[in-house]
Amino acid sequence: IATCPHADCFSWLTRGWLSGSNVTQEMRAAIVDWLVQVFSSYVERSVLIHSLDTTDLSLSDITLHLAVANFDLIICETEVEEEEVQLLALVCLSLAAKTEEDCPPAPELLLPLSGDIYDKADLARVEKEAIKTQVEAEEEHSGALPPLPTPASGATVQQ
Repeated sequence: IATCPHADCFSWLTRGWLSGSNVTQEMRAAIVDWLVQVFSSYVERSVLIHSLDTTDLSLSDITLHLAVANFDLIICETEVEEEEVQLLALVCLSLAAKTEEDCPPAPELLLPLSGDIYDKADLARVEKEAIKTQVEAEEEHSGALPPLPTPASGATVQQ
């Protein structure tokens, strides 16, 4: 970050930001790799589906980067149970898609990506927690954070 000419836009992320977290650097790296694989599978599906003249399911590069930024923010700001780290990544991808995509993927398309170990209720619960964490962090860091999406579950976030 020190070499980034726009380091001020990452002011919430400091050296050693993962220390003390139950999410290790290795876990984070595995999750980011998994998000890239998910992203790539949507791009591949999009090419196939687009060639069949049906709905385009592609995700933009911005969505991927926003998902990772949201994931980093949340694991920096709160403790995440180890068994829910992948669910949080899925939620961050969903929230990023809701922010950036014209047609974000439905939970029915996202949940199988985790091997169907989570359900819609899990997704909605963690989504609400993630948005709450983002709102609290936004207040604390005054505008230096990724944008906040609207929750799909219809829940409102109390500020």
